Amino acid sequence: MLPARPVRVRPNPVIGRHLHVRGIIKSHLTKEGKFLSPGTLLDLVRIGYEMGPYGAGMGARIRDMVQEWVERYREEHQFLLPLMTAVLEGGGNVDAEVIQELSDAGYNIPPRYNYPDLAEFKIHIENSLEKGLSYFSEYRKHREYPLYIDTENAHWLLPSGRNVALVTICDVKEKTILLLRTYGFSASELNKLEFELGELTSTTKIATFGRESVFSGLEENLINLQVNPKISLQTYAKGFGMTLKKSETLSDWCRQTLRHDQVQYAAMDALVLWKLQKDMDEFPKK
Repeated sequence: MLPARPVRVRPNPVIGRHLHVRGIIKSHLTKEGKFLSPGTLLDLVRIGYEMGPYGAGMGARIRDMVQEWVERYREEHQFLLPLMTAVLEGGGNVDAEVIQELSDAGYNIPPRYNYPDLAEFKIHIENSLEKGLSYFSEYRKHREYPLYIDTENAHWLLPSGRNVALVTICDVKEKTILLLRTYGFSASELNKLEFELGELTSTTKIATFGRESVFSGLEENLINLQVNPKISLQTYAKGFGMTLKKSETLSDWCRQTLRHDQVQYAAMDALVLWKLQKDMDEFPKK
């Protein structure tokens, strides 16, 4: 008689999402130099609940970490604690209105990001592939500097089968920054965007920091400004006198309307590449 085959237990996606949220908050409390913005903290609590109600033990543990975050970093945001507690410890009895209130609370927090360097740039936010591609005719024109591109990711796989939620394109020539929200794109739409970006590299130089997944396999006219993979963009920025905040990295890039700080964060992550390249050109590393 053959031995019984071990039963494979499928991981519970609800518990998995809650563990993901707890892990992010915990790591930012225990590692020096890491910080979550209040908006990101609200986002994390909400996206955890959207997968399913928090269990009593899990909700209480995350609630304790949220309390520690408030006491350690942002006493002025003490008013947010009862709202997050209601979601974390309410189990299946949390009303939809409370979840909406949790989502809206992020818009009412005073902005922490206001980069003066963005004042001379027009920021465009587009949600459709068609509107996004309408900028490409301008991108194909001759320019002194490359286009600078950065991406932001979701915490889970999106309809495209990938987790790319936002593609940011900074056009220094026209002083525009496009925030193309790809979180709702189908697989064919994201593939079309990747194809068009690939075609764009045949006429236009494009600079990124590290390898961006939307350029898989494409090398022509691509400039990787990350000379040392062990050095972060934040560290490079400090080298030329700029403080680049990273507390929105793990926020919800799939929310219906991006918060002010998310827009500032994403736009600056692309614009800073221009400043980095100018610094490298002026002070080339030996």
